[in-house]
Amino acid sequence: SRHPGSLYRVFVKLGYRQKAESTKTKSKITTITTRITNIYESSKKDTNDAIANSIATTANLINAKLIVSFTETGLSSRRISKARPCCPVLSVTNRLSTVRQNGLYWGLYSQFIPTKMPGFIEEMEVIAIVYAKRLGLVPGDQIIVSGGTPTGAGKTNFMRIIQMPNNNVDLI
Repeated sequence: SRHPGSLYRVFVKLGYRQKAESTKTKSKITTITTRITNIYESSKKDTNDAIANSIATTANLINAKLIVSFTETGLSSRRISKARPCCPVLSVTNRLSTVRQNGLYWGLYSQFIPTKMPGFIEEMEVIAIVYAKRLGLVPGDQIIVSGGTPTGAGKTNFMRIIQMPNNNVDLI
């Protein structure tokens, strides 16, 4: 080799780069662990908080682009927001008072629907995809849909991960 010293320096730099990336990964894991610990310690440790924390954690794990939460009172959406997911939370509700309240929370955006809440998970999925398209999500992006069935029961009891469909699919 004509420049063995140069080659050595490149390997050293690569080694340092790998070490730096490893340190960044460890730092990110530490940050996430600290966040989860803080959320756990401040939660009520009930089913609703467990589901909200699961939704936020899942969003972080799959790098979701949006969480769409169907809620009447907004409490489920606020709990998800408290868990600090990596993406925005869109709270879909049929109550104007809920829209106003949710405006005060971190990463939480509300969408008012002037009809009754959808009664089936499949309806919620279609509505979530329509709003996600309006927000600029592209085919292949993953979104999480959450809500409760039967509607109006006051309990979030499902989370579904869906992928944005191809642009050639008409939903409405």
